[in-house]
Amino acid sequence: MRFVERNSLVMQKIHLLHYGELALKLGNRKLFEEKLAANIRSLAAPLGKVKVKRLYGRMIVDPQDGVSDEDLGDVLDRVFGLAYHGRGYMEDATWANLERITEEILPGGEHSFGVRVKRAEQAWPRGRGETERDLGAFIVEKRGWKVNLSKPDIWVQVDIVNQKIIVSIEKRPGLRGLPQGASGQVMALFSGGIDSPAAAFAMMSRGCHVNAIHFHSAPYTSQESQDKVVDLAQALVRFQPQMTLHMVPFGKLQQEIVKHTPQKFRVILYRRYMIRIAEIMARRNRCLALVTGESVGQVASQTLRNMQTVDAATDMLILRPLVGTDKEDITRMAQKAGTFEISILPHEDCCSYLMPRKPATRSRVFELEKAEESLDVEDLIWDTIRATETLHLALGKTPKVVGNQDASKTEM
Repeated sequence: MRFVERNSLVMQKIHLLHYGELALKLGNRKLFEEKLAANIRSLAAPLGKVKVKRLYGRMIVDPQDGVSDEDLGDVLDRVFGLAYHGRGYMEDATWANLERITEEILPGGEHSFGVRVKRAEQAWPRGRGETERDLGAFIVEKRGWKVNLSKPDIWVQVDIVNQKIIVSIEKRPGLRGLPQGASGQVMALFSGGIDSPAAAFAMMSRGCHVNAIHFHSAPYTSQESQDKVVDLAQALVRFQPQMTLHMVPFGKLQQEIVKHTPQKFRVILYRRYMIRIAEIMARRNRCLALVTGESVGQVASQTLRNMQTVDAATDMLILRPLVGTDKEDITRMAQKAGTFEISILPHEDCCSYLMPRKPATRSRVFELEKAEESLDVEDLIWDTIRATETLHLALGKTPKVVGNQDASKTEM
């Protein structure tokens, strides 16, 4: 536990956390709170040890020796499930302590201010409004500052809870959403473009732990395109401390599709095979759904007809978090995730390899099934899985190859 001593006053220095929709979980909120606390500890682990304590409707994080407030604040900026957070000081719930802490933490100079009180301590002798008025009068008396309740220079935030007073003048916006991992695991189809990393980020915000699968056309495309995908995945590991990334060599399978099927269906057949392979890898990773970065009408393969045709290749749920989102909003999401600058670097996507001149925009399931009759679907899938390389990514560590995939057909 860290303490700050000023003019004989001893205060515990903490970071105060407030949830967003997590506060609405009622009966199972404790499970979400525990996941949130575990995520904070995991993301802060490269800095050192932190203690996380649940209070009524909020949390406090106590940075231990060697963990700076600035670094911990940067970590909390990347934690899903927080409405906002900020540095503060905590003491026993007495009026004298409240006045002393407030006087100590207020900065010098002339400022306008407002006071906001959240009271979850029944033993506190004053009401919320009375506490705000009396503390405001105290600040005016001590500093001569002007009250501004619409847009003050400084908000003095007071939380009275669990027989403690917490005072903070810092309020940093959080990522909101649900604690990452609280909703189960998903497998994201991951390209080197803008959309698929943004879709993975969107699912993280809904409490999903994201694993990723990338289809490449090596040796017909460069190693740099694969390296770029690893860099994108590592950018997302800043929000999720670990990720499994499957690198699937897709070039041979693509060539078989080109040789034996109508040109106009080429891209849709690529997608159907990707979905089949991704489903197998997803089930091996205990994932409950697949995730793609598709948005209706953005490219020829992303019409409603073609999405329906692709979905018919699997029994697994396919989530498309960007399906009704325009490119500008997707770009903003990618910027928030920290993937945009990597995504716009030149790369060779596997679907750009052996592209048809005029792809079908209104395919039907029976047409694709007919085209696949000339292909040995099962053998092509398992030959590709056998050559797949799996990487383990961890926060602050170099990506590690953890092996190639077993080609057992029991999951088909």
